[in-house]
Amino acid sequence: MLTHCGSFVDIRGGRACASRVRREPVKPLRVFLQSGAHDLDIMFGNWLLANREMAAALAYRGYDLRFEEGEGWHSLRHGGAVLADSLRWLWRA
Repeated sequence: MLTHCGSFVDIRGGRACASRVRREPVKPLRVFLQSGAHDLDIMFGNWLLANREMAAALAYRGYDLRFEEGEGWHSLRHGGAVLADSLRWLWRA
């Protein structure tokens, strides 16, 4: 699973994802999360904090996880810069 600026905030049930990861059976997933230090902080939530919470939930459950926190905003600029590396990491043997 790969997310760039994942919306784990109070939009379309995204806020419930981290707690579901903590409660539900572990699945055979490798997860790469990317977010920026200056991502959105609006009425629906704070994207960086929500991504950190998701990373913590995945780590708690022992998922194969990598979380890249860049300096950027809510854009795909950093995600695009790390895309090749993230795909190599996800598809490694």
